[in-house]
Amino acid sequence: MTEGRAFFGGVPTAPDIIALRERWPDSSLTPGDLIRYSDVAAVLRIDPNSRRFWSVTRRWRMLVEQETGRVVLGCRHGVGFEVLDNTGKLDLSHAKLATAARAARRAAKVSATVDMATLSSEEKHRLLILQRRSAAIICANQIKGDGNLPSLGETK
Repeated sequence: MTEGRAFFGGVPTAPDIIALRERWPDSSLTPGDLIRYSDVAAVLRIDPNSRRFWSVTRRWRMLVEQETGRVVLGCRHGVGFEVLDNTGKLDLSHAKLATAARAARRAAKVSATVDMATLSSEEKHRLLILQRRSAAIICANQIKGDGNLPSLGETK
């Protein structure tokens, strides 16, 4: 007997992802390529404004990035998916860190309202870990480079 998976009534995304990967093979994606939402919607035969479109494309992008380890598909608002070059990846990383920092600030504010006297020792430990991690993310986001890097040795 084979082991089954829980099915919660959704439509599987695998057939749509296979269709997208056949149309745009991972090996053919190069930095600067733009895959228009309308072209993706035509392959999937669904409305690009639907939840299904975003469910399938989110999973597709995740799989491409995980399996290639080099291709990152960003979104160009209102246009399509873009294979990012190194500058685009840097910009995306910066935006993700800013989002993480906002979430970390919110987590720190919420955790500051916890009354430690009512917590068990395990919960106190979890709270302290949460506060340390939040602080580390917030601090990392506040570091600004001034361009004055230390010398790493003489260069001639």
